[in-house]
Amino acid sequence: MFRYLFSILFSLFLLPMGAGATASENVSGFAWTENYGWISHNSTDPGTSGSYGVNVGPDGTVTGYAWSEILGWVQYDAPGPYPALPNYSARFNPCSGNLSGWAKVIGLGDNGWISLSNAGGPNDYGVIIDTDRKWKGYAWSEFLGWIHYDPPSFGGVATSLTIPCTETYSVEGFAWSDVAGWISHKINVADSFATSYGVDLNGDGTLSGYAWSDNLGWVQYDPSGPYPPEGPAHSAQVDPCDGKLSGWAKIIALGDDGWVALGSPGGIAFGVTLDLGTGLFHGFAWNNIAGWIEYDPPFGGVSTASVGVLTPVEIPKLIKPVGGKETFKDYPEFRAAPLLPTLDWTDFGSGSCVGGGLTQKSYQVQIATDIGFASIIYDQTVVSSSSSHPLNMPSPLDYAQSYFWRVRVTDNLDQTGAFAVLGQGGESNQFLTPLHAAPIADFATNPTEVNQGKETQFTDTSTAFGGATIAYWKWDFGDGTIVEGADPVQFQNPKHTFASEGPKTIRLTVTDSDGYFSTKILDITVKLPLPEFRKTVPR
Repeated sequence: MFRYLFSILFSLFLLPMGAGATASENVSGFAWTENYGWISHNSTDPGTSGSYGVNVGPDGTVTGYAWSEILGWVQYDAPGPYPALPNYSARFNPCSGNLSGWAKVIGLGDNGWISLSNAGGPNDYGVIIDTDRKWKGYAWSEFLGWIHYDPPSFGGVATSLTIPCTETYSVEGFAWSDVAGWISHKINVADSFATSYGVDLNGDGTLSGYAWSDNLGWVQYDPSGPYPPEGPAHSAQVDPCDGKLSGWAKIIALGDDGWVALGSPGGIAFGVTLDLGTGLFHGFAWNNIAGWIEYDPPFGGVSTASVGVLTPVEIPKLIKPVGGKETFKDYPEFRAAPLLPTLDWTDFGSGSCVGGGLTQKSYQVQIATDIGFASIIYDQTVVSSSSSHPLNMPSPLDYAQSYFWRVRVTDNLDQTGAFAVLGQGGESNQFLTPLHAAPIADFATNPTEVNQGKETQFTDTSTAFGGATIAYWKWDFGDGTIVEGADPVQFQNPKHTFASEGPKTIRLTVTDSDGYFSTKILDITVKLPLPEFRKTVPR
């Protein structure tokens, strides 16, 4: 004990008085230890002298020095390394009222650490600043024992400053990793940051914002892709029907190794689920470095009070309307103006919500020329269970133009979901219209009546658009003969002789110089050859 007391006295002389605070600091009063007596938090406290004090800043930081006649200086912003989680000095969270982190009796060295809460996890002891601005509860030191901040007889610590809570994040609590420790989802413990952080559950089921781990750093719930190929191509989201999470969060500091799978990519049975009744998260996520991340550990757990914002309808998955060269054969409306494609999305999926029986009652489709939908050129609501919408615009779309589209559905309970937008369901809501109309394939035959064994001339009469020219011909004469190529001398106007009579289906596919193509189909009947005329001498 003499060694410790000598150290305390020695530290008193080493500590510059300018490092202490003045009476302008906003904390005052006395805490109590059974073995070492009173600890004064401001030099204005009765019976104290010198210049020192403790201050709670607007950002939640606790700074400065308290004083004990026996222990010496108690520093609230002592630098690390700290003996255990959390890895920061004393902090105050104005939303929960909790103090967390570490203070330190300077003269005791590594034996002087004081834990203001159950370090690293939810409190089974701790100090709070109540709404009356008084400090209440107990801190703990392995050397000093319990430190009481509101002793029952007299004394007590208080702050003169009211710090408002500015947090609006809807998700809170702690997840747990055996490798990385606690992951805080809201500034429940104010870490070492002056700015707040947190995670939100949004009305469309998406999760956004940041959680924090003292060992991993930031965990982002709405990271941008590209996402790992073995899972869905979207960031974290909750299915508003069954509460299952899917998609990805990301530990930013780990780069490509930081992806956190919230569902079960590759068919592995694990995942996180939100209880839509209680707002509690259950289950496990996975990261290759942090391992299993548990959302409802025995001490702790993640929850949200915003379950009610979820609309229990499924978000449709967008299917892009045609915009590529290879698909015109399936969309004859692109062969020429007007350009009015059909928009498709996946079926609404009845019966997948809790209670079952939900069906699509209506849908709303919008088209815009910008990704933010500030310039909407088409907006129509249709009472229908169909998941396909042919455009019926008074003015057709333009060629060589980029468009964006989105759809949202209303169920049979008259609950309307969010618009399915870019990236949801793995599809893009952007589509490009062709440079111009695809060519119109056409041809003529000479003679118009085709006979077996007689040569027929086929003449291409196709039309190209937008300054393009026909660059390739493919003729299928329906009798097993196909000729094709780019040489107009050989392939534009071929001749063909049919060896057999009967019905034949002639197909001409023309491709223009921009790669667009179309096919003309003509059914003909090849007739028997005409009788030969012979002149004979009468007998």
